Amino acid sequence: MTPSDSGGRQINADDFWRIEAVFASVIGLDPEGRARTVGEACADRPDLRLEIEALLVAHDRLAAAGGEADDENDPSGLGLQVGAYRLVEKIGEGGMGEVFRAERADGLFAQQVAVKLTRSTLADSDLRRRFLVERQILASLNHDNIVRLLDGGTTGRGQAFLIMEHVEGVPLTEHCRDHSLSLEARLQLLCVVCRAVQYAHQHGVVHRDLKPANILVTSDHIPKVVDFGVAKLLEGHAGSGFTTTGVVPGPLTPNYASPEQIRGLAVTTASDVYALGVVLYEIVAGVRPYETQGLPLERVIEVVLHEQPGRPSASPPSETAPLPYAKARLRGDIDALVLKAMSKEPGERYASASELAADITRWLKGEPVLAQTPSAGYILRRMALRHKRLATVSALALVSVLAASGVAVWQWRVARSEQARAERRFSEVRQLANAVIFKIHDAVLPLPGSTPVRRLIVDEAIGYLERLDAEPGDDPTLRIELADAHRQVGAILGNASIANLGDRDGARKQYERAHEILRPLLTNRASFEVVRSAVDADLRLSGIALTKGELEPAIAFAREAVTHASRYRDYQAGDVRGADLQARAYFALASALPRSEAMAIWYQTLDYYEKLLAIQPDDAQTQRNVALVGKYIGGNLEATDTKTAHKHYARSLELDEKRLTASPEDPRVQFDAAISFSNMASASELLGDLDAAGRLFERSLALRRQLVQADPTNVQARGRLGYLLTRLGRFYLVRDPSAALAFSREGVDVLAPSLVTTKDISTRVTLALAWNQIGRSEMALKAEAKACAAFRRSDALYSQGATNDASEDYEAKYSAERAAACSAAR
Repeated sequence: MTPSDSGGRQINADDFWRIEAVFASVIGLDPEGRARTVGEACADRPDLRLEIEALLVAHDRLAAAGGEADDENDPSGLGLQVGAYRLVEKIGEGGMGEVFRAERADGLFAQQVAVKLTRSTLADSDLRRRFLVERQILASLNHDNIVRLLDGGTTGRGQAFLIMEHVEGVPLTEHCRDHSLSLEARLQLLCVVCRAVQYAHQHGVVHRDLKPANILVTSDHIPKVVDFGVAKLLEGHAGSGFTTTGVVPGPLTPNYASPEQIRGLAVTTASDVYALGVVLYEIVAGVRPYETQGLPLERVIEVVLHEQPGRPSASPPSETAPLPYAKARLRGDIDALVLKAMSKEPGERYASASELAADITRWLKGEPVLAQTPSAGYILRRMALRHKRLATVSALALVSVLAASGVAVWQWRVARSEQARAERRFSEVRQLANAVIFKIHDAVLPLPGSTPVRRLIVDEAIGYLERLDAEPGDDPTLRIELADAHRQVGAILGNASIANLGDRDGARKQYERAHEILRPLLTNRASFEVVRSAVDADLRLSGIALTKGELEPAIAFAREAVTHASRYRDYQAGDVRGADLQARAYFALASALPRSEAMAIWYQTLDYYEKLLAIQPDDAQTQRNVALVGKYIGGNLEATDTKTAHKHYARSLELDEKRLTASPEDPRVQFDAAISFSNMASASELLGDLDAAGRLFERSLALRRQLVQADPTNVQARGRLGYLLTRLGRFYLVRDPSAALAFSREGVDVLAPSLVTTKDISTRVTLALAWNQIGRSEMALKAEAKACAAFRRSDALYSQGATNDASEDYEAKYSAERAAACSAAR
């Protein structure tokens, strides 16, 4: 059990369609029918099963309670309890409803959130179902510049409510005006917004209602996009309170709505690009491209569909938002940028939000922009802007410059080609990560005897990644994608905490490559995605070093992970994800440190995870993390304070049995429960309750045999089965030496093939212990020659390296002494 697997797998946009389909098919079934159908539909994806079960619990709670709000409260909404929060202050109002600042009401911890209480109702069960599924999708967005959706449901009156991260900020336009931002500063802010929008698009979510009021800027000048996907979440659920209704489909704001939205056509990422173009127009020109407020609906439709907006540089001056720069600066490139983004036809706009950001960045660097058609004169002007002294060169020098402009035109074309190639590469790596490394591998993972196929998949994936690695470029998203793909391949090869192929050296190479790809992004204020990926790489490198007995590198990688996580928490103290990351890093450090130094870190880790479990008591991954730390603490205390160890083991078993009940066919849950049963058995044995110990050992053995039978080549499962068989050899040694001998010999048979594959120190030590137990059993049966042969084999294995464990050192010394005694007696 290594900490590198304590993070859950990310669910992608394609998975949500599957979640919704299964959810819809079981919503009308009885509990037994639901459990059976969900189990069959998600046999290959226990993570999806957990998501569906969470949705079912939420649905049943809403159906039974009709919401949690008190209808008799103050009509203003203040004092109303919505979910776990109480509304304390109204902070906004819009077409969809009112927004309140709210505080946590259950007293578990202090937290402020924003609650949007909509005017719409969800009286129909199908609408509630859709609401729950869409809410789950939006809650999956984790980006520093996107306000997180934390929860959602309905009040007693059927009103929909959404609970979001609370942000102290002002709309983008107000921030630009109040701070008299330069043109460059305004463009830089919009680039940040574009990258956040791009992140959501890559996760299958379209905003649909981008406007300055939905882009808040904090006092630290950090933009945050709010209400991401809320328009889609509430579309079809609304009453008459949205910005426009009736002829204009869905909730939207006509000033920023794309022509296809006005027409009622499918809304795609291109619609968000259009809205970004309108926002760009407004922040650089100080006015909107056209004003629809107060116009009849027919006129609004006419304007948006058919009237071409004027150039920003030629727009009338604003009386309310004067600009600190001359509008003449917008002439040419900025005009072209804005109008390309606002093209009436989606195909003529920028292909993505990131492409718009890239063109703005080119302008900021003084480079040619793709929105302009290149010419010698245009290229020359851009070169002159980048190099001021070109403006005063002699006529003779201008001839050379004009000649050079031909090269610049060529470079412009190369830049466009490179951009297209980079986008294709990005698409390829996403397809690889999701379709080959994740989807195909995970589909064959549960199949018996799947190891040769998994090896083939990994070999193909490594070759593909090596071709893509040549030029990761400066795109942070692409670098993170590549790093995650390398880490997943490494996990399949040799992550000791999951079913793996036993190739530790191959795994290490993949983790090191992930680390190398991420290094340029690890600034003091790196995004969560970058820090999360870097910490994961460090933790897995630490785990690999630990399995090989390389303690100093293991500790060094774990400390590096702690540094990255601590740095993130220093400037994002309110982000619960940072606490989880910190806990995982401490977990790795405690695993690598000697026991005498580890206990304080273990208790600190447990404190982090218990607080996270209080926030999300039904989260299976957090349950697993608390249980896992309890096992390590119990293991450290078992010999010196057995009663306290038993208490920690009991807590771990309680959580693991809860997970086993919810997911009885999940191999990882089976594995975790098997460990808990044997830990409790060991503590019960030390406390003198041998009958309870025997029953618990048998339950653990049954689960471990089941795991190995399902996949005999699973190195992790074979190692843990071999360990328990050896442990049972010690348990039965005094009471039944013949049974002890049989268990120990089976342990050798199970472990020996794995040692050839992995050469892990843990496998070698366990095999040495198995031979030690065989020697003791043969001595108890008076077979001294066989006992001596077993002790010599045990001593030979122990002598290959230190164990870093007092009990193992004792066993090594015992084997050495018995082997020496046998030699002296010859």
